[in-house]
Amino acid sequence: MLNTLNSTHHGSASGSLDLVQRLAVALDKAHLDCGCRTQLDEALAIFEKHERLRDACACLANARTQREKIEVALVFLNDLNDLTATEADRSVYLDLALLFDSIAEMAKDGASSMRALVEATEEGADAYAAAIAEAEAAHRSGKGKSKKRPAA
Repeated sequence: MLNTLNSTHHGSASGSLDLVQRLAVALDKAHLDCGCRTQLDEALAIFEKHERLRDACACLANARTQREKIEVALVFLNDLNDLTATEADRSVYLDLALLFDSIAEMAKDGASSMRALVEATEEGADAYAAAIAEAEAAHRSGKGKSKKRPAA
């Protein structure tokens, strides 16, 4: 039986992983005696690995987005070079403080995404990528059946 009960979830884990786990539990409680149970477990395992890879890709995309936002914010921080300690409009200091706060939040979000990516990778994305590479190699060598690579 597919063991999904011991896997940990990060706050950004997809709802489909939770669905796979709940489905696996329901199927286990159903005590199915059909001959296709092994195939069903394998299909659930492949789906779970695919979802972990999808989550990992989403984490990487979010981290890149945060980096891009930080780059834009840094352009606005260049205004700091033109300021003096005796600015007439003191609100500019507060605006720059808010900009620094925003950059900190973007950095925190990016760091969280990178940690979630590590978690997703450790919990199955590497195995899934290896299985895909193995299937593609078998297909190229003519040993495997024609398999289509799932979209990430």
